[in-house]
Formats: sequence, C-alpha cells, structure tokens
Amino acid sequence: MKKVALINPNSPFLISDGDRPPLNLAYLANQINKKHEVVIFDFAIENPKILLKEILDYKPEIIGFTATTPVFFQAVNILQAIQEIADFKFVSVLGGVHATVLSKMCLKYFDYVFMGEAENTFRAFCDGDSYVKGNIAMDSSVEVNGLLPARDLLPVQKYSMQLDGKKCTTIITSRGCPYNCVFCSSILGKKVRCNSAENVVNEIESIINNYNIFNFYFLDDVFTFNKQRVFDICRLIKERGLNIGFRVTTRINLVDKAILEALRAVGCKMVCYGLESGVDRVLRAYNKGFTVKDIKNVVGMTKEVGIGIKAFWVQSSFEKKIDKQLTKRLIKQLGLKQNDLYDLIVYPGSKLWQDKYGKWNDFNVDFFKNYYHGGKNE
Repeated sequence: MKKVALINPNSPFLISDGDRPPLNLAYLANQINKKHEVVIFDFAIENPKILLKEILDYKPEIIGFTATTPVFFQAVNILQAIQEIADFKFVSVLGGVHATVLSKMCLKYFDYVFMGEAENTFRAFCDGDSYVKGNIAMDSSVEVNGLLPARDLLPVQKYSMQLDGKKCTTIITSRGCPYNCVFCSSILGKKVRCNSAENVVNEIESIINNYNIFNFYFLDDVFTFNKQRVFDICRLIKERGLNIGFRVTTRINLVDKAILEALRAVGCKMVCYGLESGVDRVLRAYNKGFTVKDIKNVVGMTKEVGIGIKAFWVQSSFEKKIDKQLTKRLIKQLGLKQNDLYDLIVYPGSKLWQDKYGKWNDFNVDFFKNYYHGGKNE
C-alpha cells in the first residue's frame, strides 16, 4: 500500500475559485483507494500554509497534480514549495490537459506525465513497484458507464457553487465532444461516451442522500448529444419523485423543443450555450457549424419553454470593429440576463495553437503565467 496525495492547485485569476470540487481527482482516487491510501488536497478552498503542513505530516510517496494551462504555474509553485521543505522522498506526477498536449515541457518540472484520461494508467502506476522516468502512454480506454468519483474524499459542503441561491454541486455524465471549434483543446476525444441514464439518476440520489444537496450542474460538454438518454434521465427523475434543480451545457444544434420541455419538466433551470459571435463570417472562422439565425431560433425556443440561458461569447482577432459591435447588438436583442464575454486565448492543443506554434515544445512555466480563463458579463 502506498500513500498518495492528489493536489488541485488554486486559480487566483478566477472570481469563482473554489466553487466546485475537483471531480477529475476524485475519479482517480476512486480507482486506487481500494489498494492505497489517498488524500486530496484542494488549494482552491483551503489555506495553502495549512495544506503544506498537512502534506508534510502525511509524507506521501506519490504526489499527483492536475493542471489546465492557466494554473500550470500554480502547480509548479506548489510542487517547488513542497520540494523545498519535504524531509521525505516522493515522486511527482502531472495529468490533465496541459500535461497531455505539452508533455515534454512538463517533464522539466515533474517526474512523470500522464496523458489523456488517466484512471487506468494511474492505477497501474500506483500498483507498480518501480518506475522509469518519462511519459506515461495516453489512456484512451476508460469506460465511462458506471464510473464514479470518490466524493467522500472531498469536503463537499465547502464548495460555494449555487443555483438560484441554493447549494449546488457538479456531476459529469459523459465525456467527449465530436465538434471541432478552433479554440478548443479538449483531450476527451471525439467519441461521446455516456454514463447510463440509470447510473446518472442513481448518482443524483446518492448525492441527495449523503450530502443533502438537491441542485446540480452537469459539466458535460454536450449533455444532450444522446437525446434518448436525456429522455430516459428525465423519465427516471420523474418516476423516483426527485425534486431537484439543475443546469446543463450543450450546443444549440443539439436541442429541440421536446428535449427542452422534458428537461424543464424535471427541474432544468438553465442551459449554457456557446454562442460565440453575432456574425456568420466569424462563426465560420470559429468552425461552429451554426448561424446567427440558428442562435436566434434556439434562444427564442429555450425562452419560450421557460428555461434560463447563460451565453458564452468570444471576441478575437478574427473580428473587425463592426463585428464586435454586431455581437454586442445581438446580445442586447436576445435579452439574456447572463452573458459571459471572453477574449479568445490560444490554448495548447487547439487548432489555433497548432497553426501558430506547430510542434514547437520549448516552453517554460513563465510563458503561461499570464494565461487566464475568465469572462466579463455584458
């Protein structure tokens, strides 16, 4: 049995840092906690000095970090802080999007890098007795159906997310997205793999029973991709008499009135759409696959059904001054209360990144210190 520490770095650039549990680490923990001792240290919600002391007292043999590009420098900072004061030997590992797309760079700072979904490879790593420094092969064979996070290893009640002023937590019911937006750097693949409707509703009931939380944010990129599964989830929620509220994220081409009405009937309060622009030429440049007319139609249909909308928009160098004005005009015309407007950032792994940097991999941590991911409300 090994002692394993899993670390979620903080995101100081986010106003909402600490609003949601690091389910990615909880999924990893659930794969190894039968054989190994696992503790999750979340720097987004706890005092860093206290956590560093707890890590020193714990003396883990393996310390694993997760990091997106904007928080990579935080992961490096925490690792270096531990290295400076630790009186025990440990191996450091990094997983997540940044580790997958810039693995060579990450090996400058971490002993091992896990690429892709790491549930299987990390379990094998922890079970092993010897390690060869270097990359761990990408794991593309994770079975999503039946996969659960070890929520019991997280201080669920400390996270601040709310829905309509009530305590809310996150659920992931599928992985993958078949679309090709030029600014996306998803590592979950183009095939959408889903947890079954029954398993999804079982997880909802488990959270209600264990944590007394009745509101949920489904973090799937395309929650409504499999429409029959959505109808089945809604049917089971109704059959079990679950009085819940929830929010989903999807694309405007993956909803219709029947889906929206089914979701609304069992507690859907909000749908999040990536609308991006009010100009067709810019939407084509982003490779969105829909038009401004489509946006107007689906927003109107969603509002008619009675579901709230949170819209995400992007402003970028693809746009002329008039394009930005037209987008703001559309935002005003749609009359949505929640609009997050983002500056387009060229993230590693995206098509934009490949077009700009190609296979160049000679980056260091300072290159990414000014990366951020936070929108402003319009």
